[in-house]
Amino acid sequence: MATHRYVASSSGISKNLDLTPTGKGEYAITLDGVIHHVDARRLAGGNWSVLIDGQSYDIELEVAGTSEREGAYNALIRGRVVALNVQDERRVRMAAGARKVKVEGPQLVKCPMPGKIIKILVAVDQVVEDGTPLLLVEAMKMENEIRSPTKGKVTKIFVEAGQNVEANAKLVSVE
Repeated sequence: MATHRYVASSSGISKNLDLTPTGKGEYAITLDGVIHHVDARRLAGGNWSVLIDGQSYDIELEVAGTSEREGAYNALIRGRVVALNVQDERRVRMAAGARKVKVEGPQLVKCPMPGKIIKILVAVDQVVEDGTPLLLVEAMKMENEIRSPTKGKVTKIFVEAGQNVEANAKLVSVE
């Protein structure tokens, strides 16, 4: 089965982890080069029964994320609340790279992949900041937030909600 790579952070500490499903509800998780065997069973709602290397934990998991804090959770573990953020490693790298690149001048925002426009979050003549969410695109069964690459004003919206688009389709113009 395929291994998935994540970056997990809590209390200012970030760790890379590899998660490999090994059977129904069972996983091998590699953290700091050490493989841990995990058996996780969802009980009801956000309650989980988890065995980590034979050690039992009852965990209550609450989604704490918004579109701006995707992957954020509050976990109640043995009477203690832990704020936890789990992100796909690829998404973390892409976001870090995007933060380093600053663009100026008029920008034509294009769709990075084929998908369906779920929601338009801005209007023509709206002033946006660098990183402001412009619209949501559903691709590969995931909602992807398309953000403004620069500070400016939305001058044109080329798509509408419900529309299917191809990769590199024009979405929004920001000047």
